[in-house]
Amino acid sequence: MPFDTIHTESLSVDDLHVVEPRAAGLDVHKMCITAAVRLYETGSGLARAVVQEFSALPDGLRAMTDWLRAHGVTAAAMEGTGVYWKAPFEALEDAGIRAALFHAQHVKQIRGKKTDVNDSLWLARICQFGLAQPSYVPPRRFRQLRQLTRYRRKLVAERSRNRNRVHKTLDHDGLRVGGILSDIFGVNGRRILDGLIAGRPPSAILAGLTNHGSGKMKRDPVAI
Repeated sequence: MPFDTIHTESLSVDDLHVVEPRAAGLDVHKMCITAAVRLYETGSGLARAVVQEFSALPDGLRAMTDWLRAHGVTAAAMEGTGVYWKAPFEALEDAGIRAALFHAQHVKQIRGKKTDVNDSLWLARICQFGLAQPSYVPPRRFRQLRQLTRYRRKLVAERSRNRNRVHKTLDHDGLRVGGILSDIFGVNGRRILDGLIAGRPPSAILAGLTNHGSGKMKRDPVAI
């Protein structure tokens, strides 16, 4: 259930330099986000904080960004834990709010009881006073390309593992196809594999081989 909590504290002129007069801190979890807004009143030396909880689902993210913009927030901080930060980060970008991602170890509270409210207030304080260096987050286009290339690299690695598994299976059964063909997954290699799977005799398989195209023969096949 959403809730509002008001926190007020006084600051002296010798306190930390205010970088963001209207800053927010987001304590992000899988299903909910606790958002804290710190509003520094210039000249009065007072900082007022408002805290509210939102759903981490799309509707909750829209409600959170509307709430932040209603308070005039220009920057928000959050911890980079797991993948849960990505959706709120992009929601802030779409809302025109500058998002800052911090390493969890760099903003960890040493003292005090750890609660979602305390964590969000601490992140808002870090954002307002610039107490930590945010992590580098590339533009969204590069993040999407990086995600795509990482997935492609995993697929290529999985394909290589499966090919090595086929090599080992053939060698285990005494079928040294790799000693005859330069590529057992080329044209000739696939003909041999298809013939073995279909149970055709070796003579019939060898009769269908060619020395053209991919998978050229290293030497004349004597037996399979």
